[in-house]
Amino acid sequence: MSRAKLSSIRSLQLLTSDGVAGLYPQAEIYLSGASSPITTLDLTDLGNGRYAVDYTFPTIGQHFVKYIVYSDSEHTTKDTTYSEELEDILVEVNNLDSLPTSVMNFMVDSARTFKQFLRIVASAVAGKASSGPSTTKFRDLEDTRDVITTVANTSGDRTSATYDPGS
Repeated sequence: MSRAKLSSIRSLQLLTSDGVAGLYPQAEIYLSGASSPITTLDLTDLGNGRYAVDYTFPTIGQHFVKYIVYSDSEHTTKDTTYSEELEDILVEVNNLDSLPTSVMNFMVDSARTFKQFLRIVASAVAGKASSGPSTTKFRDLEDTRDVITTVANTSGDRTSATYDPGS
């Protein structure tokens, strides 16, 4: 399985086994489990049996590309000299801001979105921490603000926590 980044250009390539040029291959792109392609693209003849097309994947998840070689430019007659080829591609995000808005704005609880929840977890796991006799603070990863502030009693038991993950 190969990988691609969401919203980044990915070259899809086909090399014929016998190096024949002048064919008319297409790439059908499917989201895993779908029976209909998201799109169908014509590959450009690069010579010596090499064909390619650039594509930008619009959704995260597992995809597969079906390469079909046709003998005519109208793509009506499959060239039976070549079998259909499949390529599995896992489309991943570049960073949190690349995730769809619907994911990032999903409410984890009544007060926090998924994006805010990730900021809280990141500050607790990897941010700077400072501690006093009864208060502990966890900073964001950029060290610009306190994301978590906890208060503990004399036994060291946490009695409250406040969160400021930003928007």
